[in-house]
Amino acid sequence: MQLETQRLNIRYFRAEDITAYAPIAGDPDVMKFLGGPQTLEQSQTYLDEMVELAATQGLGRYAVELKQSGELIGFCGFRPVREFVDFGYRYAKAYWGQGLALEAAQAVRRYGLDVLKMQNMEAGAAAENVASVKILDQLGFKYREELIYDGEPAVRFRDIQD
Repeated sequence: MQLETQRLNIRYFRAEDITAYAPIAGDPDVMKFLGGPQTLEQSQTYLDEMVELAATQGLGRYAVELKQSGELIGFCGFRPVREFVDFGYRYAKAYWGQGLALEAAQAVRRYGLDVLKMQNMEAGAAAENVASVKILDQLGFKYREELIYDGEPAVRFRDIQD
């Protein structure tokens, strides 16, 4: 799997991505709404899960790199969760507010719908994570429900295709 946008390359994670991914997952600001910073071991476990998911199912959270430098800046993609597929993303703080998350999300969502023929796609965000909620709204996800996740108010969205 390889996607390209104006500024980004999107691909399957590789084991060697841990060096770039671990500092992202270990950043308290990045992980504020995601259960807190991850240790190197937790980051490695997560990355291993994504590599395995890609190898066995052809999906997962995909590595997002800057096209110009090849720097890994985060991820965007899918994770099967019980009765639905969770759409999610995470980016290094240095790249927030530049439209990169939306750019990647648009390409990955389209790939999920057109190539993987996904149905029943959902996404969640902490209720106070305004930036994440805004991205889901711009993608066309529709509000589904409020819930408590990890003891905090959250909102769940469902992807509504045209």
